[in-house]
Parts: sequence; structure tokens; C-alpha cells
Amino acid sequence: MQMHLNYRCVFFGMKDPKEVVIEFNEFINKRDIDGLAQMMTEDHIIDIENAGEREYHSGKKKSIKAWKIFFQQFPDYLNHFNNFLVRDDIVLVIGQSTCSVSILDGPALWKVKVKGNKVQEWYVCEDTPGNRKKQDINY
Repeated sequence: MQMHLNYRCVFFGMKDPKEVVIEFNEFINKRDIDGLAQMMTEDHIIDIENAGEREYHSGKKKSIKAWKIFFQQFPDYLNHFNNFLVRDDIVLVIGQSTCSVSILDGPALWKVKVKGNKVQEWYVCEDTPGNRKKQDINY
């Protein structure tokens, strides 16, 4: 059996990007604003495309405010991750969101840029063949 070591993690005290994304999502599912804030870079971006509309927030302060409003509006929203594809500091995720608001309930794709042990960009869109092609996801 071969063992794969992520030398970035071992030698530089960095978490695996997939682990960073999972931890960030746990804070979303718990509605933990402080946890999310600790894991955001100062230049954090939230970029959401859904049903032909786009919501974009740039900067940590604006992103924190956006998450607070989102959690108030959609208190039962949860993300469920199924598959991961890691490309250097980019983590592509296939999964689904659940929510009592139907537009937020269903298959989703995430593209997350990790910088250090923090999330620099959180992009989410519907899981469609066109969006998979756009993100270069072949399964």
C-alpha cells in the first residue's frame, strides 16, 4: 500500500484544502458566524448563481453581513457534500443544498478557492450539465 503525503500540510502547517472546505461548510450548517469569519480571508468573496440571478459580495465585512442576513432568511438551509475534486488551491464540490425554500433546495456545485487555511472565494451554482462543463467537472 502506498501512502500519499501532502507535503504542503506536513511541512508548512497547512490544512489540506478539502479539509478547509469541509470545516467552512460545517460553520455554514451550524450558522456559526464567528467560525466563518475566522476562516475568511480579508478579500473573501461570496459568489452565488441561482435561477439566472447572481449575488456577489466582496470583502470579509460584506461577506459576514451577507451570511447573517442569509441565515435569518433561511434558517433551515444546509449543504451536503458528496464528491470532491481538488486542484491545487481550488476545491470543486458536488452535492446538494436542502431548504424549505424550493429555489435553494436541490443539487449544487461549489468552487472554493483556499488560501492558507482560509477560504478566499466561495462560489455556488446549480448542478447542471452546463455548469459542470463550465467548472470542468467530468463526472
